[in-house]
Amino acid sequence: MSVSPFGGERTPNPGIRRFSLRDLFDVGTGIKRWIFLGALGATLIAAGAGYAISRLVHATPTWLLIPAWGLAALIFAVGILLGLIGWWGVTSALAQSMSRRGSGSLSFHQLRALERGPRIVAIGGGTGLSTLLRGLKHYSNNITAVVTVADDGGSSGVLRREMGVLPPGDIRNCLVALSDAEPTLTRLFQHRFAQGTGLEGHSFGNLFLVAMTDVSGDFESAIHEASRVLAVRGQILPSTLDNVNLVASMEDGTVVRGESAIPKYGGRIAQLSLNPEEPLAYSEAVKAILEAQLLVVGPGSLYTSVLPNLMVRGIRQAMEASPALKVYVCNVATQPGETTEYSVEEHVQALVDHIGPTVVDWVLADSGEVSSVEELRIPPPTSDDDLAGLPLFRTSVINPDFPHHHDPDLLAQALLKLYGRESHKGNGKSLNGR
Repeated sequence: MSVSPFGGERTPNPGIRRFSLRDLFDVGTGIKRWIFLGALGATLIAAGAGYAISRLVHATPTWLLIPAWGLAALIFAVGILLGLIGWWGVTSALAQSMSRRGSGSLSFHQLRALERGPRIVAIGGGTGLSTLLRGLKHYSNNITAVVTVADDGGSSGVLRREMGVLPPGDIRNCLVALSDAEPTLTRLFQHRFAQGTGLEGHSFGNLFLVAMTDVSGDFESAIHEASRVLAVRGQILPSTLDNVNLVASMEDGTVVRGESAIPKYGGRIAQLSLNPEEPLAYSEAVKAILEAQLLVVGPGSLYTSVLPNLMVRGIRQAMEASPALKVYVCNVATQPGETTEYSVEEHVQALVDHIGPTVVDWVLADSGEVSSVEELRIPPPTSDDDLAGLPLFRTSVINPDFPHHHDPDLLAQALLKLYGRESHKGNGKSLNGR
């Protein structure tokens, strides 16, 4: 059992649990006020009826300004009104809680706490983003994943070229990461066909998103429907709806085009650009960034997953304007052919060179406590002197079983610890998201 940064223990997903009356009165359900209001209404109804009956037996006092039956009717009417409001509030609270994702496995107060969690926007793509989302979903339902659409390799690349859709692969991985659906359904979305003419190499989730795009008429609606099917906590949004391709200028002067071609070339990247140069940012993604309380950039492939989102001008401008705490999560391993032999400092410098020093507030990097430096591709930094003036937050975030990957829970806890600490410094951000 892990400890929540908000205080107390975070109960892991325990599976199906029985509903108990205690759930109704857990802190944060919001139901007690409605029960009290309903009880007050019932009391007034009884008082009004009792008063009316008593007036039938006894004489009406001469000091009353309105007839006895009128006063009784007024009390009775107020009681009915309060009773109806209380009943509406109780049923609405129950319906809302039961309709939340995972309502079969979480208590009402846990669901309420998730609903009140901070508004978090995670920006990136690939394995790094889905790893982050798997950890964050235990602390908030108010999560938005802003995903790159520059992928042109594998199944996504084939569907992008042949069907004219945005690449669905990274979107699919994020859907599964935030899903509260049955494991069988999530495995189905990730299932990749090993054979079959036209099917080999494609995942079911990719084909589902493409088919739903045809049915619904646009990619955004397809994502929404897939989110509903998979009981997703939060939302997944593309950074742009434009057909974007990556162009990398290498240090040896070679120009490499295409997301999948860049790491294959194997040279050191001098500059990354987009084609078209200024794609239009997706308005919903911009809105989410402006309303966020915590913005997380990375982890993920620096040049092919993270930067393509930030180089969309509207996304970058929204990040600069957002009052959220902005954290860059550095990878714990380099990517051959893309960030070979990069240090944390070089990751940060590449980020600053492409988008400027004002887009992020903090750098989060692993402290190197789990594995020795020799076992890691990226040695932990010893100071923040070379991080372009950005403060460094070092903590253990490595998955000990897979030391070249982040641990979802440790990473989420570290981010929320940093967010909570900065929130309490009086910068106006609220720890509980309200």
